[in-house]
Amino acid sequence: MKYSRKDILQHVKRIVVKIGSGVLTTKEGLNLDLINALSEDICHLMEKRGLEIILVSSGAIASGLKKIGLSQRPQSISQQQALAAVGQ
Repeated sequence: MKYSRKDILQHVKRIVVKIGSGVLTTKEGLNLDLINALSEDICHLMEKRGLEIILVSSGAIASGLKKIGLSQRPQSISQQQALAAVGQ
């Protein structure tokens, strides 16, 4: 039996949403308007549909760059980890 996307989604209780830094950021830094809009949409789905939604983002390094005032992403893993810690 073949199920449509709509059929499958009707029985879903938990959704994991992954959003990359390219979506969450602009040249100026974090796109707070977009983050707020996404938060509202997620809250709406949780309240109206009773869904558990897990949001995973990869914007910590980009946020750390902005907070520290760097213009380029470093190459070393340890520096990227430090920026991610600052950006979280």
